[in-house]
Amino acid sequence: MGTILTLLQVVALLLPVSLGRKCFLLLGEILFFSFRKKLDYTRKQWQLVFPGVSSSQIENNLRKVFRHLALSLLEVILIKYKKEKALYFLIEKVRGEEFLQKAFQEGKGVILISAHLGNWELLAAWLGHHNYPVEVVYRDLTPPSVNNFMKRCRSVYRTGWIQWSKINEVRKALRQGKAVAILVDQKGEGKGMSCPFMGITTPNPTIHARLARLFGCPVIPAFITRKDEKLKHEIVFLPPFFTPLSQDRKYDIFSAVALCNQIIEVFIRQFPTQWLWFTRRWNIKNSSESKFE
Repeated sequence: MGTILTLLQVVALLLPVSLGRKCFLLLGEILFFSFRKKLDYTRKQWQLVFPGVSSSQIENNLRKVFRHLALSLLEVILIKYKKEKALYFLIEKVRGEEFLQKAFQEGKGVILISAHLGNWELLAAWLGHHNYPVEVVYRDLTPPSVNNFMKRCRSVYRTGWIQWSKINEVRKALRQGKAVAILVDQKGEGKGMSCPFMGITTPNPTIHARLARLFGCPVIPAFITRKDEKLKHEIVFLPPFFTPLSQDRKYDIFSAVALCNQIIEVFIRQFPTQWLWFTRRWNIKNSSESKFE
């Protein structure tokens, strides 16, 4: 895997951007055909969320997911080596930044919630390069060679990184008035809280809601989406909201989680081929299909 990553970096850096894009789109095609036999569970998830979609359309959509992920890898490599120059080339438009600026002025810290949608790595890079004090909550990736590669790439983002399990460091960042960015579209820690996601009740992470309620800090949804299959992106910050604060703590957290899910759902339904479908997000019974690995 390390040799392949090295070769991809050479391709990304030596070829003109337009030709590099074509090469990585081809990589996406190769990956799709390599893993297609392991995607039965992913197909079932797509059918669950988008009932009535034909099998051929699902295949075409999953193919686009791989193409998008391959382009995202190209963009991460460009950011690693060309830094700000690549970032300004890739980010075409930013909307709602005033919501983020105002939230920082309150001095209570900020919870940034997002999803594995678009090229979320570019969103982290943009925040760091615009000098926003942000700590990104993350999990290690597998295999280790990929995890180490991503660590090297992220070292140029100028953002901080906190492992998901180190909740005390997350609390410290909020006390310092920083933003904590969390991708909350996967199941998350422990059993999670049962709540509808994409219209289907399933376990959900609660860390964002619990922290926002504890610190009284605003929650700002932030998303980045790709324009067609181009190396151009738009970042959107939505108006902030606060976790309810009543005597019923469980209800307050449920309300905040449900609202976050509803917001994320809007973007996934609008950009379904830019979302990471490969994790087991819903409990689909009687499934004997192989998990994507």
